[in-house]
Parts: sequence; C-alpha cells; structure tokens
Amino acid sequence: MSSGGTNSASISGPRSGAQEAQTPPLSGWARIGLWLLLVPGLGQLLLLCIAMFSRIGYPYDLEWMEGGLLTHAQRVADGTGIYVEPSVDFIPYLYTPLYPGIIGMLSPLFGISYWVGRALSIASTLGLCILLVLMVRRESDASTKKLTYVGGVTAIGFFAATYPWVEGWYDLVRADSLFMLMIIGGLWGVRNWSRTPGMEGVARLACAASLLGLSFFAKQTGVFFVATGGFLVLVLNWRRVPIYIAVTGLLGLGGTWLLNKMSAKWFWVYIYETHQHHDFNMDRFYKSFGNMLWHFPVMTIVIAIGIFLTLATLIGRRRVPAAARGLALWTPVFAVAVLVGAIGWGTEFAHFNAYIPAMLFGALCAGLAIPCIAGCIALWLPADAPSPWLQRAGMLAALALAVQLGLASWSPAKFIPSEKEYQAGHQLIHTLREVEGDVFIPYHPWYARLAGKDTKVHLMGLRDMSTGKVWEIRGLQEALTSHAFGAIVFDNRPVGPELRAMQRNYRMDDYLPASASPHVFTGAGAVWNKAVSTLVPRSIWVPNRPLEVPAGTRVLWNFEDGKAAGWTSEGGKEPTAWGRRAVSRPLAKQGPVRRYGGRYYLSSFHGGDAAKGTLRSPPFVIDSSSLSFRISGGSSENLRVELHVDSQVLKSVTGDNSERMQDITWNLAAAEGKTATIVLIDDESGSWGHLNVDEFWIH
Repeated sequence: MSSGGTNSASISGPRSGAQEAQTPPLSGWARIGLWLLLVPGLGQLLLLCIAMFSRIGYPYDLEWMEGGLLTHAQRVADGTGIYVEPSVDFIPYLYTPLYPGIIGMLSPLFGISYWVGRALSIASTLGLCILLVLMVRRESDASTKKLTYVGGVTAIGFFAATYPWVEGWYDLVRADSLFMLMIIGGLWGVRNWSRTPGMEGVARLACAASLLGLSFFAKQTGVFFVATGGFLVLVLNWRRVPIYIAVTGLLGLGGTWLLNKMSAKWFWVYIYETHQHHDFNMDRFYKSFGNMLWHFPVMTIVIAIGIFLTLATLIGRRRVPAAARGLALWTPVFAVAVLVGAIGWGTEFAHFNAYIPAMLFGALCAGLAIPCIAGCIALWLPADAPSPWLQRAGMLAALALAVQLGLASWSPAKFIPSEKEYQAGHQLIHTLREVEGDVFIPYHPWYARLAGKDTKVHLMGLRDMSTGKVWEIRGLQEALTSHAFGAIVFDNRPVGPELRAMQRNYRMDDYLPASASPHVFTGAGAVWNKAVSTLVPRSIWVPNRPLEVPAGTRVLWNFEDGKAAGWTSEGGKEPTAWGRRAVSRPLAKQGPVRRYGGRYYLSSFHGGDAAKGTLRSPPFVIDSSSLSFRISGGSSENLRVELHVDSQVLKSVTGDNSERMQDITWNLAAAEGKTATIVLIDDESGSWGHLNVDEFWIH
C-alpha cells in the first residue's frame, strides 16, 4: 500500500464519474425536509446543554465519587502524590492519573473545585460533538454532501440522547468525556494521517498515536483503543506501524514504568493488581450486548442496513462509494467499543458509564449510515436515474433515525439540582463546621474540606482494598478505636465490613434532617422518585464514650458497665422485656435507636414488642432540684417511666413512637431530701410496645 495520497477515496480506488458529479440543487420541499431532519438531533443537543450548563456550578457532589477525584487533584497540586500506601487519610481510586492531574495542574489559575472539573468534562463533551460532525463530513463525496449535515447532527443527537440512559455522566468530575475525546481524536488522526506523505505525515501520525497512548492514563481501557488504532494503521499504511508502536509504547509502557518507579510500585498495585481481586459477572457481560445494541434499536438496524448494502454493492458492483467507506472503517471500531462496554459493565462496582464508548461510536456509525445508504443505492440505479432518488434513499434512513431520536426525548429537570439541594448542602457544611475535631465523611470526603477540615479516605478506596486480597490500611483502626474523629457522617447505606471498627467504637447519634441532606443526581444511588435520589448523607455517628458530665451534676445511672446493677424486676424475676443486660445497639427487628449516651442503654425490646416487664431502680436520695434522662419508644399509657416518692407516683412520661431519644427534665425541688426510685414499665404488647432509656442524671 502506498504512503502517498491524502484522499480517503484512494483506499479502494478512484471514484466513478457518477460519484464525482455534484448533486443538483434541491427543490424547496427537499430543502425543508433536510432542515426538518436536523430538528431531533439539534433538540437532543439543546437538552444536553441545558442539563450540563444548569449544574456546572453546583458546589456539591452530583455523583458520589466526584469529591474523591477533587481530593486526588488536591494531592497533585500539593505534591503529596496519588499512588501511596493506603491509609486513613487517602486511598486512590483504581484509575490512572491524567484527569485529576490536569485539574491539579490548573489549580494555580482556577483553584480546585467542582466547576473546574465539570468545565473540563463539558469542554470535552462539546469537542466530541464537533468531532462527530467533522468525521461524518470527512467520509463523504460531492453526491452525498448535503446528507452529511444531517448525518453529523444525527450522530450528535444519539450521543446526546444517551446522556439520560447513563444517568448524566458527560459533565461530571470524572474522566469519561476527556477519555473519549482523546480516543476518538486519536483514531480520527490515525484515519486522516496514516497516508499523509513525507515527514509531515509521520509527525501527524505520531501526534495521533500520542493521544491514544496517553488515553491509557485517563482510563485503563484505553489499551483496547490503542490496539484498534494499530489495526487501522496496518490497514491504511502498514509501513508506519513501527512508528505507531514506538510512540504508543514509549508513552504507555514508559509512563507506566516511570509512575511505578516514582510511587515505589504502588501505581501498579492500584491500576492493575487490585483489579484482579474484583469479581467479574458473566451474566452482566452477556447482557451488555443487548443493552447497548438495542437501547436505540433503529440506530442499530440502520447501521446494519448500511453495512449490508456496502457488502452487497462491493460484491455486485465491484466497488463501493466513498460515502460507504467511512461506515466500513468505523463499524469495527464500534464493535470494539461494544466489547469494551461489556467488559466494563461485567466488572465489579461498574456502572452504565461503561457503555459511553459504544454509544459514541454507535452514534458516529448511525450518522455515517445516512450518506452510505444513499451512495450505495446510487450505484445500483441506472446512470440516467433521477437524482432525487439519491437524496430520498438517505433521507428515508435519516427519517427513521429522526423518529428514534424524537421518541428518545427526555427532561433535563431531574438532573438539575434545585435551590432546595443547594440549601441542603449549605446546611450540611454548616453542621460539619460545628463539629469539634476532624470529621470523617467517607461517601463525600470533599465536604470536610468545604467545612475547613482535613479530607479522609473515600469509601470506594476502603472497599477496593478490602475486596479479595485485604490490604492493611494504615491508621484506620487506630483512628476509630481512639475516637480520632469528632463525628462520622454516613450515607443511607448499611455499614460494610470495611468499617466494622466504626460500629464498635462509634454509635449513630441521629439522622440528618432532609434540610441538610443534599442528594446525588448521577450514578450509584441516583434512582429517582419524583427527582429525589436514594444516596444522601443520612446519619451522624459520634464516639461511644461516656458523655461529659456538667459541673454540679451527679450521674445516677448511665449503664456504661453494660449492666443494670441494682435494678430489679417486679416480683424478683428477670423480666423478658428488659433482658439481662444493657444493650449497645438495636435489637433484632428494631429500628436504629438514636441519641443515647455512651455505649449502652436499657431497652424493653428483648422479645420484641410483645414482651412485657417492669424494672425498678435502687432507691436514691433527691439531693438536687432536677432529674434528667433520655427516653424513646412507644407512646401508649402502658409504657411509662415513673418517679416514685413515698410510694406515690410523683412524675410519669411515655415515649413518642420513635426510636430517637428525647431529653426529659423533671423539677424535683418540692421533693428534695426524700428517697425515690425510678420504675420502668412495659405493659404493652402491640405495635411500638417497648421503651428505651438512658442517662439518669440529677442536677
């Protein structure tokens, strides 16, 4: 194959005279038809822009791993490095470093913030849209030139229409859009410059190879597209394969060696070794092919028709139009992207963003199929066939795709945070600022920085290093056992095994109110019910050490020995309801008990709501003017905390049908100097048939 020639038509020989002919001017109705076919694609682009630009300035996590990437960028800016020994302070994501590295390098100009990362992703997304149009226009000839405008806009439309399916991933503080811009830009460069003659062609191909080689440092799946680029060079101009291999190898392998050496081999641990301990789900892998190919069925069918016509024309007419060569070239790349998507979604912890490469190249092929179909049909028509047939064939394919895009219309509203979400974020940051000491917020570590505190490890890092081979996480157990954090803020998810020490050394003190719980809008947990996601900061955990006792206060009972020493059951037998000991966590089938003090409290839920029992305290002298305690549970009159003085019930209170303990204070000035007892009564067997009590203090 010659290295000369710059026109893509030379791949399969010169164009025929019919192909070179300029298309006659369109009739007025045909022009209107072409313009109308642009509407669905432009509408999808408009929806995408509304969604992206409406949330670029949202100062909190749109997706639960955004803040963690900002932490990566901050470490790049600070020079502390990303690939370090796992510790309570930081564990990197299992990604390569290019994206946070760019944000970190831009920090002297713009600082580190959500909007900087999102601006980089949005710029990449818009760059992809521009490239889609240019790529469809490039794979054409004069006879199908007007249809390439429709094809390019249609390609943008399908790419934009994928946004809601992948739950709004294009504009996040994540590497996906930048990665795709590098991939498609590099492959297009290979397509355009592999046959450019002389040193200019060599230099340009080296630039394209550099983009593909560096794409590995945006996402590891770049290696698949590096191989794809090598295949394209082999097909287009095999003599330049060594140049391509040299450039991609130097950047990819050389960069990996350098980063591994600089990080004392931790780079390879994170970007490769740890991945080997993650599960791979074959069911998800196989299911992915149907997910991607039939999400937009018309898109796949039109591409298939274009490929069929190309093969039929090649066999029947011994040549293909220039407008078909683009689809023939990029469909194998689409196939590789589908395979990459299936592998990505089969991997543990993966999400639908794994499908973005397939949907992007699918959108490109759909746009290319429009002029392809028109060009192939033109070769089957007689030389004197009316020229409108050429336009009609392509417009029919474009119409089918336009209908699919119209049916795929979506609302940006559910992706855009409301003013309520802004206020919830502000309130949460205010709450974190009020905490004395460090705050550990594993789902959203950047929130700690917004509150003026140090960031700590992201939960994803803890999970990664606790799967398969369990790596030691320096300082984590010590920090939890020593109560190094003034508070831990946890999302509404179960506490996993990676944080068992948290459950042993911290207790859930309370739920955050909805007014201080900003939602995520993309990715894990972004399951909408009336535009509300299910992943939110939900609970505050505090050290389970005994509460500080104010001056002038005497602790009667806080049950921190795990017992109810001196308390007796009515009749002298241990009541079923109150059990044998104090408890340190909710009992079976009981909701979270909150706002108790220290580690232990008393509960009459032993045996569930149906169990009954009465517990009486040892006598004590009322030597101060007030008594305080905490109570939660049912509100029935058969559930009571009573104060008995001189065999009389002086005070009594019930719960409020909640597991959240309330502070109760009784004025005892009139009974000072007398002897009293506390009686805990559970004589209720129905719903909410239990009480929880703690912290009996006399002031």
